[in-house]
Formats: sequence, structure tokens, C-alpha cells
Amino acid sequence: GTAEMGVLHAYADQTLTPAIGYGGQPGYTQARVRWDDTLMIDAPGLTGQTGSLTVNYRVNGTLLIDAGYYAGTRSFAEAQLNIGVNTAQQLAIETIVPLEGGGSGQKAGSTPFLNMDRSITTIFNYGSPFGISFEVLAGVSLHQDSGSGYAMADLSHTAFWGGFAGVTDSQGNAVTNYSTVSGSGLDLTVSTVPEPSSVLLALSGLAFFLRRRRSN
Repeated sequence: GTAEMGVLHAYADQTLTPAIGYGGQPGYTQARVRWDDTLMIDAPGLTGQTGSLTVNYRVNGTLLIDAGYYAGTRSFAEAQLNIGVNTAQQLAIETIVPLEGGGSGQKAGSTPFLNMDRSITTIFNYGSPFGISFEVLAGVSLHQDSGSGYAMADLSHTAFWGGFAGVTDSQGNAVTNYSTVSGSGLDLTVSTVPEPSSVLLALSGLAFFLRRRRSN
């Protein structure tokens, strides 16, 4: 996996080839990536007071399995956005029921991981910095008795910071004349989500990968 400011990429896959007899050969692969930053928000006349911040984020991914006879497969993923203010932390965790296959018969399938916009709201103090961490995990595991199996967790074009959705004062009134400073220098008020053309290009690349694998 790789991490850029505001963007995370994670990918894991695993293949087991047929074995003679019941070897019970396990395989496990995971990619965990994380992005950390600090943020300070201030506004005239509000320094030291509390306010609320709502931010957007987006997660795109695909889980896929192809389980042969008596080859257990499992693919799973998790996305986590954590905004820490003083000793309190606002945590958004997105998980999906693992995609699993195996047993007496071949099973194959895929499922999207979120592929939607999300938001999280936290309370902060104007003029005081607070921490932000954004993490994704893509993982697969296989257990082979006999037969072959394949599992993939593709979050290689996922986990985008979506920018600010709204800032308010302690009474819930919208604040628009705020200023921000981030530790990274990144403008966290705006989104890092790519343009639609970039998303289509990434999806077409995944489709080509799946077609090529089926042809092999």
C-alpha cells in the first residue's frame, strides 16, 4: 500500500495452487496504510470557544474471491477516520462482512466496499490544533486442503479526504470567515477526490485485470 496526503491506496491478494492430499496450507496477506495530519481552525471573535466541524470522505474498493474445491478463501477491508480533539476522539469505522467461499464446491464472487461518500462531525476548540488520522486495511486469507483458491481486496484507489462540509460555532450557527492551518500544509478544506474521468480510468484498469486473470 501507499499513502499520500489525503489519499490512501491499499491492495492485497493471495493465490494457492492445488496440493496433493490435505496439506492445510494457509496464506495470509494484508496491506495497512495510514495518513496523519494536524489541523487548527480559527475565526475572528471565536478563539478559545468551541465549534463543530463536519468533514467528508470517500472510500472505494472491491472484494473478490474464487474458491476451488475445499479451498477456503476470505477477503476483508476496513476504513477508519479518526479526529482527535484534546482527550476526546471522534471515530468513524467502516467495515464490511468478509467475503468468504470454500467448502464442498467452487464459489466465486465479488462485492463493492462502500463506494460512497461519508461524513463525520466532531467538536473542536477555535485556535487549538487537533489531530487527524485516516487509515485503510485490505486483507485476504486462504486455507487450502485440496484445490486452488484466490482472494483479492482492492482498495488501491480508495480513501479520499473529502474536505469540509460545514463549520459552526457553539450555538450551531454557520461560520464562513474561518482560517485553517494544517501541519502538512495541505488545504484540508477542499477534497482530494479525483475527477470522474480518473475514477473511470481506475475502474477500467480493474476490469482489465479481472478479464486477464480469467483468461489465464
